[in-house]
Amino acid sequence: MIVVGKWTGVEVRALRLRALRWTQPQLAERTGFSEGVVRKWEARGETITLRGQYAEGMDTLLRGLDPEQHARFEMALTEIGRGSIADGCPVIPQGVLDNQSGIAAGIDAERLAYIAAHPRRIDRKAVDDLSVVLAAWRKLDDSVGSEAVLPAVNGTVQMVERLVREAHGSIRPDVLNVGAQWLQLAGWLNTTTKRHTVARAIHDRMLEWAVELDDPDLISTTLGAKGHRAWTEGEFGPMIGLSEAASRYKQASPAVLAVAAQQEARGHALVGEAEETERQLDRADEYAVRAAAEPDRIPPWLYFHSTDLLVLQRGLAYKFLAESGRPKYRSKAVAVLTAGLAGLDRETRESDWMRWYVDQLAESVHGGDWRKH
Repeated sequence: MIVVGKWTGVEVRALRLRALRWTQPQLAERTGFSEGVVRKWEARGETITLRGQYAEGMDTLLRGLDPEQHARFEMALTEIGRGSIADGCPVIPQGVLDNQSGIAAGIDAERLAYIAAHPRRIDRKAVDDLSVVLAAWRKLDDSVGSEAVLPAVNGTVQMVERLVREAHGSIRPDVLNVGAQWLQLAGWLNTTTKRHTVARAIHDRMLEWAVELDDPDLISTTLGAKGHRAWTEGEFGPMIGLSEAASRYKQASPAVLAVAAQQEARGHALVGEAEETERQLDRADEYAVRAAAEPDRIPPWLYFHSTDLLVLQRGLAYKFLAESGRPKYRSKAVAVLTAGLAGLDRETRESDWMRWYVDQLAESVHGGDWRKH
């Protein structure tokens, strides 16, 4: 499967002309976009990046390619210098190899490139290296944002999928585990950038791998990620239901269960159910206390987990309750969001993804509604 990390006019033209062999009017008709928009994309080439519904529409076309069209598109990408996204060779962030990133060095880049071409030769050193590279991309996402890291992560996912397909014997569980963690990050990035079709496919694959592993942390996390995606699309029923399902895996880490409970609380808040919101928030706090007592059980993808972050989630739930017809929660939202932001360490507070919470506080202060933005 090819995943295009960033759709520009170049990729649009390659898909239309080389893979689908359509005219511009045909592409416009099949996608529902105007012919003028399609012409503008192709005319501007690399200087324009598709976002939102436009990128989603192109992702949908890409997923519908038959094998012959898929091969033509892959060849076209290679010819125009976009093969690094299609071929799935791992991309190592600047600073990892020279240990300037704060993450342990020792990555064997040549070995990873060899493994990408010969997936049956996977060994535990390569699995460990993939974990280190993954940790580096997680930290970069915090500092530079999802759009910047998405192409490289989506590209590496192609390698990961090949590794999992080929892995067998005693090493397969390790490959599945690191693979599922790569999918967790890719799913987050695609959801955050509103590429919901890709995110859904990634989460479906992640759930398959997590179930095969019988790993409670990964299963619960995947169900929660599906619930998060439902939230971003305004599907509050599935958000609540999937978050509740994530909470059923009681063998999961308390940190994972805390995330599931607070997300379910936000879902209930969005539909105005104050009593259930408070109940789930209290459950999340209980899990957070347990997580603090068992830090070795916090999985690596929850490296940002903290009690202060859960305070922010409580404030967010109160904001949603206020917007759902319970105005008394507005002052609570302001107070709790303010306290949560103040309690964060400097690195987390200044991360790219934390700006959203700052905006939520501003909206609470001024009486705004996120659903109108």
